[in-house]
Amino acid sequence: MTFDMDHGTYSTYVGLDYFDHVVRSADCERVDAYIAAAAIDLALLEARAAEASPRRPQLARLRAATRVVTQLAQFAPECTLDPNLAATGTAALAHADCHYQEFACAAASALESLPTDIVTAVRLTLLPTTRLHDEQMFIRSIQIFEGLYRQTATAISSATRNLLAGETALAADCLDGASGRLEAIPMLFRVLTTMPIEAFSVIRGFTDGRSAVQSRAYREIQFSCAPPDRDHMQHIQNIQNVHHIDAGEVTLQEAYLTTQSTLADAVHLEQSMRRLDRAWGAMKRGHWGITLKIIGSVPGTGGTAGASYLQTAAKASLFPGLPEAA
Repeated sequence: MTFDMDHGTYSTYVGLDYFDHVVRSADCERVDAYIAAAAIDLALLEARAAEASPRRPQLARLRAATRVVTQLAQFAPECTLDPNLAATGTAALAHADCHYQEFACAAASALESLPTDIVTAVRLTLLPTTRLHDEQMFIRSIQIFEGLYRQTATAISSATRNLLAGETALAADCLDGASGRLEAIPMLFRVLTTMPIEAFSVIRGFTDGRSAVQSRAYREIQFSCAPPDRDHMQHIQNIQNVHHIDAGEVTLQEAYLTTQSTLADAVHLEQSMRRLDRAWGAMKRGHWGITLKIIGSVPGTGGTAGASYLQTAAKASLFPGLPEAA
């Protein structure tokens, strides 16, 4: 357990400083290794819990966590894992009962095959503020999201650089890769929906002041796509523990609209931008739906308005300057 419940931030709760140290900024392979390590460790955590208490809710969570691991090729395509991991996970999911021993062995082996410093970082950053098992799942899920946000932000920055260099196809490939990751997120949401309302209520009491909107990578995604409007900037400034992000660099939308008339394959790139926007919007709507289910209309942590804030945010496009699709 951690003892920073009075002075902690979102960054300390998730262990982002350690994350930044071990993944070495925009090293996609290492970020994907971190995502894989967090997902595999989550599945092992739930497998141990199911072995101790094989009740239906726990088995449902184990199945959801196992499904995430079987789809790591989509969540973390830059991380090479033994194919036996996905195969044993798929086989376990084919059974209605608890047959996860072979999968757990494969998962433990796969975890040990990842870079030692990354596995160590994942293990050391599981610091819940309560003794609830649910909070361990919650932290691991947030860490996976952070990895996905980091990869998405990196992809958008790379796409912008490629676009400005005239490499339209490479820019589109970067965006499509990010979209593929985001399109897998509903599987991660299925893990989070196993959180009992009463458990999250307890966790919220110990994590006041921490909110995913404080995530630097999350905001980098938004700010690197299009210039933020004044209302959004004002809202961000009112949220607790949000650090400044320089929004002065050229955004992907600005680069595209400026060069659109001279691009060799503008249609393809715009399709990739719209795909990313759809995937990001679907992720935000999923987040809103889960929040509405678990916390209802109460205020959110970190100074947000909770589900109502997420509902409004879910309607915002990453690329509001693009013309409406026909």
